[in-house]
Amino acid sequence: MPRGRYRPDKDDFAPWWNAWSLMWNTNSTNPKLIYPIQVVYDYMISHIADYVKPTPGVNILRVENMSAIEQSPRQHRYHIHSKLVILSTGLLDLDYDKMKAFMEKQLRQVKGFKSIAFYHTILAGYNNERNYEEYLKKNPIIARKGKSKFNLLP
Repeated sequence: MPRGRYRPDKDDFAPWWNAWSLMWNTNSTNPKLIYPIQVVYDYMISHIADYVKPTPGVNILRVENMSAIEQSPRQHRYHIHSKLVILSTGLLDLDYDKMKAFMEKQLRQVKGFKSIAFYHTILAGYNNERNYEEYLKKNPIIARKGKSKFNLLP
């Protein structure tokens, strides 16, 4: 069975899934921001160790990311939504201020860009869900119609 909630008194450096929902709103309708947003975001993900608050003894084992750029239907502003998941030895915390500062610094190269709104949420239940999914995939038994006959009752 997958282990339950993370308890630091058990093992500070147990493998742990850290997950966040991130949204970067450019507050702009300029379509020239689409490519730069993706380039800057991809860079940050590929260098995620630079944007994590340092915790002694914690190592990043794997990074998963799912993101999409959208244009809001009402105000037509461009933004990027993403789910960032990091498997590490222990708990991690993102340096939100450093991420926002880097994104704004890079996007100021695009004419008309002023600022970015950055929304972030920790996906607290993600680790337990992930452990349970892995447990279910471990040794599945596939039910096939075979020797036993079974029909549902009316």
